[in-house]
Amino acid sequence: MTENASTRDIPRVSIGTWPTPVHEAPRFAAEHQLRSLWVKREDQSHAVCGGNKVRGLEYLLGRAIQRNVKTLVSFSSAGSHHLSKTAWHARQLGMSTVAVFVPQPNAQYVRANIATALAAGARYVPANYATVLPKTITCCLRERLRGNGPVMFIPPGGSSPRSMYGHVRAAFELKEQIDAGLVPKPDYIYVALGSLGTACGLAAGLHHARLDTKVVGAIVSHRWYCTARRLRKMTSKASWAFTTALGTTRPRVSDDLGMLQPPQIEDTLGRGYAQFTDSAMRRAAQFKAVEGLPFDGTYMAKTLDGMLNFIERRGLHDKNHLLWYTYCPAPPTEIDVKTLPSALRRYFDEPVQPLDV
Repeated sequence: MTENASTRDIPRVSIGTWPTPVHEAPRFAAEHQLRSLWVKREDQSHAVCGGNKVRGLEYLLGRAIQRNVKTLVSFSSAGSHHLSKTAWHARQLGMSTVAVFVPQPNAQYVRANIATALAAGARYVPANYATVLPKTITCCLRERLRGNGPVMFIPPGGSSPRSMYGHVRAAFELKEQIDAGLVPKPDYIYVALGSLGTACGLAAGLHHARLDTKVVGAIVSHRWYCTARRLRKMTSKASWAFTTALGTTRPRVSDDLGMLQPPQIEDTLGRGYAQFTDSAMRRAAQFKAVEGLPFDGTYMAKTLDGMLNFIERRGLHDKNHLLWYTYCPAPPTEIDVKTLPSALRRYFDEPVQPLDV
């Protein structure tokens, strides 16, 4: 994407490695009678702590640096990729992180994410769904009163118009790879619907890049959150962020109803957020066996499962498919589990889910 002065003026700190590569997955495709399956390797966005969160963090942390922020406050589930990546990258830039968290089912990646965030100096504050917002507000106020410098709140999942601009740019990055002949133009892109930032940013970006590729979202978090109305609103906000950055009057996504609501795959969530399913883990194990990529059971395994279900139900085997691969295992980290408060220590003492491989 060609950037003019207005886009370069958007606060941004360069922490990622771009573009992330695109790889073909021919063996897995052949086993499922797919003509074309490619993978966008967002896990390679950083040599140590990558994943899709890095795109948004460049803009969130860029804004934090501009405001001389010393402390970030956010909330999510205990083993959140968002909390872990935010704490790690913030630490590299001299910022600390307060992580207000709610309980979640246990898994190996949950332990790894908690350990990474703690090693990066994150301070965890336990909450539940009734108290998470009041506690987050309290943490913001407390940090200000402590005189720890300016405090900045980051929304759950790091999803905001500012951070979604990173995923709008990802669509232009993909277009450049298509134009260079590195990957065929996909008919469908499959992405996890968690906090929705990646899917909505991509949908807006594809619209502005003039790519008639559909974003297909697999619900992996909460059905009450992943609604058509919220998808439409966030996609429109991502488009607004892009047009504002360019200083243009190009049509917003709200003028193109086809891109407003990424088709939702609802049948792979299972019993709920972070509860692994047999079908998803079986297919993830198969993908790893033939293509060598690991999957987490909360996001990518269910997205893969949903992708195959979507293709099979609609008879789309002859189309070009692209899996937006976001999982990057947390860097190996050792912590003293015995010193942890019970709300965190339980994730290291209690067994992980039986389906966790």
